[in-house]
Amino acid sequence: MKYIQSHDKYWKKVQEAGGNEKMVNVSKKYERKRNNRMRRQAERRVDSLFAMIENQNPELRKLSIC
Repeated sequence: MKYIQSHDKYWKKVQEAGGNEKMVNVSKKYERKRNNRMRRQAERRVDSLFAMIENQNPELRKLSIC
């Protein structure tokens, strides 16, 4: 519940700052969780992009490491 409250406070402060997220001070826990969430989302986007490229060109699958 505290996390939800800090999330709501964060977005309220962002709106008050004119949408500039870097101008907002937040709790360390919320900032850490948000950074981890953003990192995981970026990794998923990159993974899905590579999967799409490999599906379009099967020869590239031979070059992939994983």
